[in-house]
Amino acid sequence: KALQATAAQRDDTFGTNAQPVLEKVEFKLMMPLRGSPALDLGRLVDCRVKFEGPSVIEGLKQLVTADVAVVPLPPYLAELHSSSASSFVLREQPTST
Repeated sequence: KALQATAAQRDDTFGTNAQPVLEKVEFKLMMPLRGSPALDLGRLVDCRVKFEGPSVIEGLKQLVTADVAVVPLPPYLAELHSSSASSFVLREQPTST
């Protein structure tokens, strides 16, 4: 039953149609390091994350099905199939006080 729920969540996220093939997707993260106050360096951490393979989107779908990736996925992953880019810069969104 859990597998059926996971498959349903996967289909809700990606749909049941064939996905576009992206062989490489790169994210550049520019965010402050989070954790203990001792880690607050007062500057942004610049990090690159690259996913490569025959189909990055199909790989994400398999990770959801295997319960390795938890849904809901962040929008930048969940909407990957409808974006027209393969390179993204992720920045922390300002919080309202």
